[in-house]
Amino acid sequence: FQQAMDMLRLIHEKSPKTADEVLKMTDWSHAVGAVNEFSDTATLYAQIIISEVFLPNEHKTFKPVKVGGVAGGSKFIVGNILFKFASDVLVSEDPEVWIYGGSQPDHKCAAKAAKNELKGMEALSSRFVEGLWFPCMVIIDYKGFRLVATCLLPIDKSTIRYGSDDGGRTVHKSSDGLNARMELIGKRANLKSHLTGLKEKKQLVGPGDIEGHEGRDGKFYILDYGRVLPPEDPLVGGHFSSRSVFYNLLRSQLVFTNKNPLCSDAFTSWNSEDEPEKKREHNEEVRQATMRLYNELIPLVASNLDEMKMDWKKLWSFECSLEQIEEALFQVDSHYFHRFGINDRHLGYVREKVKNEDMRKLLLCAAVGRLFKDELKELMRLKMIQVSAPSLYPFQEPIARLINEWCECTPSTSKEIMDSLLLKFGPRTLSPSERENFDLKKVVDLRFSFIMALRMSGIKMNNNVVELLVRDPEFRLVSVDIVRIEPVVRRQFTSGLWRGLSLLCKKFTTSSRSELKRIFRAAERDLHDAFSRAPQEGLIESAYGLSLLELLNLETKKSVEDYEIVKRYFENSIEKIGRRAFLLTGVALCLRGQADLISKDEPQLAEEKVKLAEALELEASQSKVVFIPALAE
Repeated sequence: FQQAMDMLRLIHEKSPKTADEVLKMTDWSHAVGAVNEFSDTATLYAQIIISEVFLPNEHKTFKPVKVGGVAGGSKFIVGNILFKFASDVLVSEDPEVWIYGGSQPDHKCAAKAAKNELKGMEALSSRFVEGLWFPCMVIIDYKGFRLVATCLLPIDKSTIRYGSDDGGRTVHKSSDGLNARMELIGKRANLKSHLTGLKEKKQLVGPGDIEGHEGRDGKFYILDYGRVLPPEDPLVGGHFSSRSVFYNLLRSQLVFTNKNPLCSDAFTSWNSEDEPEKKREHNEEVRQATMRLYNELIPLVASNLDEMKMDWKKLWSFECSLEQIEEALFQVDSHYFHRFGINDRHLGYVREKVKNEDMRKLLLCAAVGRLFKDELKELMRLKMIQVSAPSLYPFQEPIARLINEWCECTPSTSKEIMDSLLLKFGPRTLSPSERENFDLKKVVDLRFSFIMALRMSGIKMNNNVVELLVRDPEFRLVSVDIVRIEPVVRRQFTSGLWRGLSLLCKKFTTSSRSELKRIFRAAERDLHDAFSRAPQEGLIESAYGLSLLELLNLETKKSVEDYEIVKRYFENSIEKIGRRAFLLTGVALCLRGQADLISKDEPQLAEEKVKLAEALELEASQSKVVFIPALAE
């Protein structure tokens, strides 16, 4: 895993001449195997840990352990994997103060904060600083509970060299090598250094409770990433809880592109600057970034959504297939919003700006689907109090009954759902006229909401049952229609990149066009997922462009516009990581593809494109950094 991460850094530094040389730099399947083995093992253990959550400790298969740290719920170590429950923690008894809920526990917000662990780690690891190492991590949702699983590192309390592991009472900054690397990663991640600490303050990059360790193997490891990304200004977004600064964070896509570096500890007591003006400056810069989100990015995305073309008449009819519903939902999936730095909680603000009534309806379907997902997870969470084994039977009847209640949707149910929508997505989710006579069945197509909720909660039904749910408005579930509850696993975006690269490598060993098409389509899906989650990373965007180019080369019917779309991904990558040789040759391949298509009808334009391609290929061949075959060993 660490070797594959380092190979990504070397691609940036060594700049292979062509995309094929990138693919041959290492056996990417080894990284895929390492991630899959870790993920599958962690998921297996997580199901046992969650299934026994309410058992007395002495009866649990795996016993909880104490490993330090303030945030996070119960912790377990199984098979060299550390598991942390995403649950709120009491940090003060008099007065009673919970980390995320304040005066009372808020486990939903704790789950948000747990997800921020993965986001923060991805934000830092994607900056590819030599000599900084990060663990393999997955997030597992199962039956209403969330676990964060990370591989154990060769560290302990004596190895900490940077940050704080005791709530800010002690702040470490004792290694020149680690300090220099943290300064560099701060510049690359656009994070601002600041004073932090309760007593002896230190100037740190990132949050005060980040931890940098010099492991027993001599490597520098970074962990505790839950607050790496700065918080959203709670007043700008209308989040009136003062605790929201610990879980409602800005996305890395927005932070990386902000004109000023931002302070991870803004709006919190971890921002310990001695000068009040300096403290206000940190807060104001994050406030301006939050305003950019609401005033620029959300209207931009709303405008893009208004321009999307769909067969709305068919979508809202019962002739619409399950595949078409899923494709429509994909267009307004989280991945699309995340590319612009917009979180799921901003869905109501996006909908307010959208003018197309059909798109507004689709967005409301997606919002209700996320709300249903929350309700299903809460139902399973409560049911777990009565269940102490990984059994399906106790969950089938309650799940079927709840979904049928939504199908019936009485006026009181509509009112409850409306109130929950406004609470979850903000008061602007619905217009005043929509609120006045809110009828769920009239304003949303429940089929779309059900499909989204089932996918996000891990609840599975037989395909024929789902088809009936889509086709028949009078269809109602029975308990046996629920066939299993699967864990929902979120991996690091690099796992999608590695899977995509390993699949693209099949071109060197596979000759069948039909087989290659299926392989490249799978690679395109993996790389699209990785690109959606890390759109600022030029290497991932270029890999996604390469998958599209490989697919295009196999097509018999293609157009100049097809090559132009692919070329844009390579050009965007050049803007992000510079004129690397393999990116220049990627643009050249697209230009040659266009020239071949227009050579008969527009020979002069075709010749110009070939000359431009030759110039790019010459520039790539004269690149000072060269491919090193030994790296593959």
